[in-house]
Amino acid sequence: MEPYSYDEITQAPIPEPYHLHHLLKMSYGINQAALKELTGYDDCNFLLNDVIWETAGAGPSQAILKVSNPLEAKCDQNIDFQVKICQILSEKGINCPKTIRRLDGREWGREEIVDGVYLPVRLFEVIPGSNLENFTYDPDIVEEIGEVLARFHMIADQSKLSVSHVPYIAVEHRRGILKELELLLDRSIISKDNAKLISECLAEFDNGIAKHSEMHEIGMLLCKRIVLLQQIFF
Repeated sequence: MEPYSYDEITQAPIPEPYHLHHLLKMSYGINQAALKELTGYDDCNFLLNDVIWETAGAGPSQAILKVSNPLEAKCDQNIDFQVKICQILSEKGINCPKTIRRLDGREWGREEIVDGVYLPVRLFEVIPGSNLENFTYDPDIVEEIGEVLARFHMIADQSKLSVSHVPYIAVEHRRGILKELELLLDRSIISKDNAKLISECLAEFDNGIAKHSEMHEIGMLLCKRIVLLQQIFF
């Protein structure tokens, strides 16, 4: 059974700046901050610069404000899981953003983002660096990223943490990917050639990998077409 319908609302709405400033003051004790909207496909993210706190020195001069998407917001455990796994990864040497607690001491809270829409909101410290999509495909860098991903999966598995959540764009929800493909193509965000390649990749994954998953319980599969699919989407 498909986890979501075609008309499922998957993206967090973008709140007005004055609304965010009010939220930051009431929930975090931030009197003033310059807001810059960041990328984020489902979530809504903002970079806060020149942060002025009610209590001097209460927090950093920069922060990231994250509004989680409606699908994750369906279950509090989804957000709790993210907070906990970030803590564990950081303890194991994979640097993750540290949550800045609210005035009430909680790691996160539901806030009214637009009229009648309440979504989980978190504030993070900023980790210096560049976005993953802004790197060159240098073999050493690709290998390093692969090592980090492998460590990530090992640490996550050893943590024994779990949560039942299927993202809208996931192999468990193939129709969601195809629907997204249609929308991107209709808006000329991707080309017809790339759309065709994505469809072929999904079919090849089904026929060549997913149906033979019992053969690949351990290890990593490398497929040129799957790599191309990742490059097209991300």
